[in-house]
Amino acid sequence: MNLLKNKERAQVLPIMALLLVAFLGLLGLAIDGGRLFIARTELSRALDSAALAGIVELPDVNAAEGKAIAYLADNLPDATASFPATAEDYQLRVQGTRTVDMIFMDAFGFGTVDISAAATAGFGVPIDITIVLDDTGTMKSGCNSAQTNSNCPIKQAKDASNAFVDDLLGTNPTGILQIGVLRFRGCYGDQRYNPVSGEDPDRGCVLFSEFQDLTTNKTALHAAINNAYGKGGFPGTNICAGLDEGWNLVTGLDSRPNSAKVIIVLSDGDNRYSDGAQSDSRGNPVPNVYPLPQNGGTGDCMEPNPSQNGSNYGSDYDDRVDGLDDLTYAKALEIMAADIEIYVAGYKVSGSDSGALCDESTVTNIGGGYRRQRFSNPTDSRDRNMNKCIASSTPGTNDHYFEAPAPEDIPAAFNAIASSIAFRLIE
Repeated sequence: MNLLKNKERAQVLPIMALLLVAFLGLLGLAIDGGRLFIARTELSRALDSAALAGIVELPDVNAAEGKAIAYLADNLPDATASFPATAEDYQLRVQGTRTVDMIFMDAFGFGTVDISAAATAGFGVPIDITIVLDDTGTMKSGCNSAQTNSNCPIKQAKDASNAFVDDLLGTNPTGILQIGVLRFRGCYGDQRYNPVSGEDPDRGCVLFSEFQDLTTNKTALHAAINNAYGKGGFPGTNICAGLDEGWNLVTGLDSRPNSAKVIIVLSDGDNRYSDGAQSDSRGNPVPNVYPLPQNGGTGDCMEPNPSQNGSNYGSDYDDRVDGLDDLTYAKALEIMAADIEIYVAGYKVSGSDSGALCDESTVTNIGGGYRRQRFSNPTDSRDRNMNKCIASSTPGTNDHYFEAPAPEDIPAAFNAIASSIAFRLIE
């Protein structure tokens, strides 16, 4: 009997040894497999950053590849980079390899394992872009007579827009990008429509003839940008109208059906009527000027009731501006629903930005009327909220809103927008 038990024990021991080896192998595979997964995740993230770092150097391929290699070396020194395809169409593809030492699997002959990943940054599809510049009186505040000093808002806006055109179209050898330009005040027309006695006639509406349609011609774009002069005046400010004309231009005859579409708006978020708009005949925008009337209508960016107290900024004035704010927000939502991105450069919204997101819980938080903003709410938080709400930011972020507290900050806001548009991951 004891002999039988000893034989059974002798048979069980090898089985247990085999099971232990198998268990250790599975345990080692699980642990080392987890290490491989973590290592590949780290490699993928480092390659994403390397591709985004390198893309800014195109069309200089050598500089782009060199910067990507350096960035990968700084973030993941044990990884190596290669470039399986020549950069083209403003894209940079980075292939990465990393060798991972095994711990448990080394006992089974797997001392190291090579892992690889790839990332591509740049333009994934053709992009049509319209720049919509604020050309109201706000943009000449602090300017000299020639509007050439460094703290002149319109000067900085023109410099920023010209640099945006040069940066993007300069690396655009195949025409994957097109850009258009227009300005906004309180109205558009085929003439200035400035009925205020004694006013400079150039302070009236923006002319339709001043638009620059989508093009790759940098000379034409620079000419349209440099035509901005920030006089503003009688027409006031109608951001809704600027958005609507930006939409018309980016989807117009020169747009491409397979292109992504982007509108960039420079605005302080402050819809307003002119100081001289004090009667039915001086409503802002000018009646039946923008948009051109259809079937006797006044258009979907026109507050139907004229301001009655433009000088004292009374309650009726605030009600009219509130109406323009409502129309602006509705227009932005309509544009976003058409799958068009809106970037906003928020100029000169005073007070510090807390980073709060768009508050769309109640319409009174969007805009709010010039008098209340300027006198009862000195931080202009309503203006800031307006700008954030008309930007098509990813939910939970402000990734399409960039603030420029002073004129000198406008170029940085445009540069950030350019980077967001051009330097995106497509793989």
